Amino acid sequence: MITKVDITRERSSLLDTFEAFLDFGVTSILPSELQFYIWGIVLDKSYSKNMLDYLPHFEENPDKSDDIFVAGIAKITIENVNGGELSVTLYEGGSDEFLLNNKGENIKLAKKWGQKSELDFPYTFGQVLNWPKGNCELSIYASGTANIEFKKNDCIPLSEYLNNTKKYTCLFK
Repeated sequence: MITKVDITRERSSLLDTFEAFLDFGVTSILPSELQFYIWGIVLDKSYSKNMLDYLPHFEENPDKSDDIFVAGIAKITIENVNGGELSVTLYEGGSDEFLLNNKGENIKLAKKWGQKSELDFPYTFGQVLNWPKGNCELSIYASGTANIEFKKNDCIPLSEYLNNTKKYTCLFK
């Protein structure tokens, strides 16, 4: 079953992407309705406590104080997009080591789209970009709604993920 969560404006702070992998296709122009995929988001327990009883991996877990880790692919949709910025520090080949130039400095790429208006909210996501592979920060400036969709069966307690990261491997690696 797919769950759709409103993350418009300040509600986006309920998401954490510290373990995330972004599958974001870099384009020359951002569409007004942007969709991209992300693996490994964390939903804050203040949001998730109303959902916990309905999630399969939490039924036997008496401790409802844990955040939710989505160990699967989620879809983010943001409407009325006016601009954005992407910064990527590239990784070397298939490793997690940074790619260096001939001066020994990290190689960074940056892209900007459109303009941010005073009505826009900055939605920020970060960690690892699928391609070009590297550590990234993606900011999308939009005045519309934003939501995230994911499978309920992909939700596990964050502590379970942290104790067994190899069991929950990202598909984008």
